[in-house]
Amino acid sequence: LRQAFHHSVTSFVVSVSTGFCSVSFFSASAFFAFSWLALTSSNVVDVEGFGYDISKQAIIVAKENVTDSYEQWSSAQSNIPDIVNMNESEALLDFNGLENTKKIINYIGNNNAAYKAYEYIFPSGTKGYLPALGELYLFKMLYLTEVNQALNLIEGVNINIALWSSNEYSNSNAWYFSTKNYVYNSSKVNKDAKIRAFSSYRLTINSNISSTFTLNY
Repeated sequence: LRQAFHHSVTSFVVSVSTGFCSVSFFSASAFFAFSWLALTSSNVVDVEGFGYDISKQAIIVAKENVTDSYEQWSSAQSNIPDIVNMNESEALLDFNGLENTKKIINYIGNNNAAYKAYEYIFPSGTKGYLPALGELYLFKMLYLTEVNQALNLIEGVNINIALWSSNEYSNSNAWYFSTKNYVYNSSKVNKDAKIRAFSSYRLTINSNISSTFTLNY
């Protein structure tokens, strides 16, 4: 890890609602592996994914896509009443993927990208959510090359394709993040992107260098 990221690695035990885990920080900019065991080559299967922190909130990104195939955002073009349609600049400032996912599922049920992200189960047993465009766009801001290096270290699947966000552009279109064009909106019924699940924890760092992670669900 030190050689790959040219930063010292700090590991410490944190308490979670269902047990204990080890968090290994890859760099000062926030990448870390979220694991229910120490991060070694023999137990990378137990690593939740890689993550970053935003205002004391740990955003955990799954190691792989929900499915291998490109998926529809939804099977029909309908407007989610509780989600505001956003232009690009507005959607890039949205980090509420968890709440968006709940609203999408509540309105259109289970035949959509949000529900498939929700059905993804992390190694800890945590369910996922479909990230907002702002959460996905951090891949570009935090350097996609280093993101994929982190994924390689935990034997994950690189982010090198388009990924759906939980943001609507209009009644017929939704936003996705693309490693080629970065952001784009497309018809909800087109199979233009894949799905990567996120999970979210509130992070509290105590004076004795211990941390508490509380699941946001």
